[in-house]
Amino acid sequence: GGGMFAFPFKLGKTNGPHSYKTFSNGVWKRCRCIQKEKCTPLGVSGIAVVTNDSANYFALKIVPNEHLKNFTRIKVYHNFNKSFLFSVKREVPIAYKRMDNEAEGYTMYMFDNPVDSVCFDLVRKDTIVKDFALFGFSLENDNPGVYYASMGVNGASTESFLRCENFVTQLKTLEPDLVIFSLGVNDVHGPNFKAADYMAHYDSLVTFVKQAAPDCAILFTTISDNYIRKKTPNKKTMLGDDAILELAEKRNLAVWDLFNVMGGYKSMYKWQMAKLAARDRVHFNGHGYKLL
Repeated sequence: GGGMFAFPFKLGKTNGPHSYKTFSNGVWKRCRCIQKEKCTPLGVSGIAVVTNDSANYFALKIVPNEHLKNFTRIKVYHNFNKSFLFSVKREVPIAYKRMDNEAEGYTMYMFDNPVDSVCFDLVRKDTIVKDFALFGFSLENDNPGVYYASMGVNGASTESFLRCENFVTQLKTLEPDLVIFSLGVNDVHGPNFKAADYMAHYDSLVTFVKQAAPDCAILFTTISDNYIRKKTPNKKTMLGDDAILELAEKRNLAVWDLFNVMGGYKSMYKWQMAKLAARDRVHFNGHGYKLL
């Protein structure tokens, strides 16, 4: 395919996809858009990892998969802290050109030949400004196919992504043709959930997308059925789904009705019995997510 967006989830000690691996020898701190962890201005991925280490390295390697095998360009999204310098590791014989684009928040490396991995040295030059922040990588090539960017933050709600100051700037650099929103389970598990607030937050996210890519298509998936504390079917899910359908009609956007496709109210129990969902009756397991 044409590429993908990747984030170094391992550096932030959280779960990520199996299509690539990230490495580092330094100490990194995780910053997510959920309120208790936000520690740096965030972008479209809603998460960052930051470090104050010197003589550090960070690296990325594609795991062979059906989607992407190599790339000829990589955009490294970071905070342009002049106290830190990073570059392709000197010991690795790769011919490349470098271009810094501070206005759009990334440094791009263009390789003469396709690569499936890259390693960067990170050196702290001084201590004037603390912390180098890393927001993710865009792996790109000129092959025909789909460029796929998957963003997700454990514990995030629709409101969480509205705290990402650089959401629009970074999304614009990805030039999306289609954005699929699958948010809401964390919203409807909140004790103070109100459908009107949920719709307003989603409406603001749609505005973000339209600011970044006015001609971009948008698709909502309704909230999957879920339980509260494994025992109580969550009726607030249906209020959230009604809000999604109302907003989609208002904004003339598309909807894939996951809630009804999976069987509707109380259907997560059936998915668990079919070994497609986790015991918490909130999340699917690997087989369930692959089926979706």
